[in-house]
Amino acid sequence: MSLKPCNRATAAARLAVADSFMEQAELARVASNAAKVSKELVKLIDEGYDIVALTASCGLMLKFEWALIVPDDENVKKVAAHTFDIDEYVVDVAKKDGLPGGMTPLPEGAAPADVEVAFQSFFAALPEAVVIMDLPEAVLQESRPRAAQVVEILADSGHGLVTYDKGLNTVMQIASQASVPAATVFRDIDPGTHDVAAMKRFLDQAAFRAGLDGKVILKAEARPETLTALAEWSLGSRAASVVFAPISALLRP
Repeated sequence: MSLKPCNRATAAARLAVADSFMEQAELARVASNAAKVSKELVKLIDEGYDIVALTASCGLMLKFEWALIVPDDENVKKVAAHTFDIDEYVVDVAKKDGLPGGMTPLPEGAAPADVEVAFQSFFAALPEAVVIMDLPEAVLQESRPRAAQVVEILADSGHGLVTYDKGLNTVMQIASQASVPAATVFRDIDPGTHDVAAMKRFLDQAAFRAGLDGKVILKAEARPETLTALAEWSLGSRAASVVFAPISALLRP
């Protein structure tokens, strides 16, 4: 979160308490903490700050759960509208303002030297990253030489790879030979256009597939509709058969 130091500890503590109360189903105390925290966060929003949640559970609470528990609180509504998941925020900044300083985009028809420079800039700008994710168009699958070079880079850096099914999945074959952890996205359950009912059907299909294969990877936009679909689906019987986990957990040997 973009918080001033004097407010960060108080807000973080209240968030932790609110989350604890949520787990214990103490909704009255959750509502009380939601009102208190939102009142403080709105002051920062009015100063021009965005609220960036570093963990999925906090983002879900700020963007969705509090608004359900105290739907008439204007501060809670404002916080929900100005809260972003960290991944969502980084992607949004890149779309609006371009890549951060020091990061080099991979040009069309990139030569090997271009690929090397681009990945060096990615790793330098995002040292905490553990996985490289391909675009939905599966551009890493378009050229075997490029796929081989990317896999070699990832083998040296220790990063995993997530891509999309395309053709013979060349990059997956090369990654397997190089012992680079890699996987493909099973389904994009929400590219930004699907409704809640459709996403819940896709989640049912994914749970069934996970039961057969042991794991699947899903992708979705961080929209209110997506959160609603996940929340509603998690209350159903199929949800009991699976566990949501970060991609890095699925790529472990």
